[in-house]
Amino acid sequence: MIYIVEDDDAIRELEQYALQSNGYEVASFASSEPFWQAMRTEAPELVILDVMLPGEDGFSILKKLRNTPSLHRLPIIMVTAKSSELDTVRGLDCGADDYISKPFGIMEFLSRVRASLRRAAPEERPNVLSFHEILLDNARHSVTVNNQPVELTYKEYSLLRLLLENTNLVVTRETILQVVWGTDISVESRTVDMHIRTLRKKLGDAGRYICTIRKVGYKLTDDEEDEIERMLLDRDIPMIPVEPEEIGTCREDREAAVQYAGYLASTVPERLEGMRVLVDCSNGAAVRTAEELFSLLGAEATILCDAPDGTNINRECGSTHVEHLASLMAEGKYDLAVAFDGDADRCLAVDEKGHVVNGDQMIAIFARQMKAEGRLPGDAAVVTVMSSFGFFRFAKENGIHAETTKVGDRYVLENMRKNGYNIGGEQSGHIIFREYMPTGDGELSAIQLMRVMKKTGEPLSVLAGRMPVTPQVLLNVAADRDMKEALHESPEMEALIEECEERLGDTGRILIRASGTEPLIRVMVEGEDAALIRELAERLAAGCEKLLK
Repeated sequence: MIYIVEDDDAIRELEQYALQSNGYEVASFASSEPFWQAMRTEAPELVILDVMLPGEDGFSILKKLRNTPSLHRLPIIMVTAKSSELDTVRGLDCGADDYISKPFGIMEFLSRVRASLRRAAPEERPNVLSFHEILLDNARHSVTVNNQPVELTYKEYSLLRLLLENTNLVVTRETILQVVWGTDISVESRTVDMHIRTLRKKLGDAGRYICTIRKVGYKLTDDEEDEIERMLLDRDIPMIPVEPEEIGTCREDREAAVQYAGYLASTVPERLEGMRVLVDCSNGAAVRTAEELFSLLGAEATILCDAPDGTNINRECGSTHVEHLASLMAEGKYDLAVAFDGDADRCLAVDEKGHVVNGDQMIAIFARQMKAEGRLPGDAAVVTVMSSFGFFRFAKENGIHAETTKVGDRYVLENMRKNGYNIGGEQSGHIIFREYMPTGDGELSAIQLMRVMKKTGEPLSVLAGRMPVTPQVLLNVAADRDMKEALHESPEMEALIEECEERLGDTGRILIRASGTEPLIRVMVEGEDAALIRELAERLAAGCEKLLK
């Protein structure tokens, strides 16, 4: 049940019709008196509350609702013609979950209703959780591996359940201590490690799924993905050619590119007239759509690298080679430059001063703007462990929760879907706007970036400059699978990492990880001192090479 309190008959009827047409049960009221009468009979799941009401106004109603213990978490959306920042702040400070200014679009209205209900919905915890051969039945408080019972203590059981509820996500030691041990402040972090070791032993071969994320916590790994990696890297798999006629049929849809560009353009309500953009298509997929897209939005676009010959895709162009755009931007003819990769799922930008704007900076720009517009569920953005130290500083300063996943857009999307988040991506420029599509799209990222510039009136250098850029050094060390595993068990390497971390202090971080797609160990060092991080990265890479010989 949703309650609407609105004195304008036309608006009240429109809101009620829109909600009922989408399957919601609705009761509406023109003033506070009948609303309070209904509240004494039945509490709703959501209240849509106008501010300017006859008699008791919306702010007064809001305060009374929030001061009632049983209604403390009731979702409340304020709808009002008062659109000043002060009015918005007052409404949110008084306890409103969202604030919509009149006039508003029905699609936006329904989206905000769905978001508020989604945030307020109680989390459902399934009784049966499984991961490969591990099965946890909470109703019976039992655990089996390959249908064989496993006897666990209460703490071990709680620990396993927490990991199963967060499959493929890192669970920090702090979270484990809070959830499993609660308020017992005497428990130390090493207690978690001891319980993990015992749990692994009791699970037998299935204990291998519990992976240690150094200095952070633990996670259940996707062993199937590891097996695929083993097959690809460690075995000679013959390639069996297939004749084209055996694959199937294909047809050319000459309208597809136009339709696609039209959909992308529909995600930007503002026209981009007057904006000048330099577009590098990387001799790839964007060649067919870029000119149409920017034309539809009214932007003045100069298209580069738009002559694919079947061999020149990504060749000295695109998002992996943005350096040539910097010199062109120095001419002062354009507001920004954007560069896609070959399949156009990534986008990097160059600002009006010739500085590269990476994926982390773009996500920071989007998250900040989406939060200001009330389009950032959970005030959260999803990034990977490779994201810049500066992004996390930016997120903290701007009240944005930074969710972190392992490297790979599939893991970013998985987290976004699980938690209902709208923005996420990777430093490389693969950015997902989940409200528009379930994958990265470089052209979508480009026009959304231009939309923020247009709406705020700020140049890209100012928008990107809000996120501090911390220097990074990334080195690769060749390693097969066995070498990758040996790396994590080496006391010598552990000691070297700790020594380097002490020198780095709180000014940066070290990340050493095995590539999921290549036979490589990736060594990343980030910090404020460029010379120091280069030195430390080279030492760590040399240590890996020595260990792996």
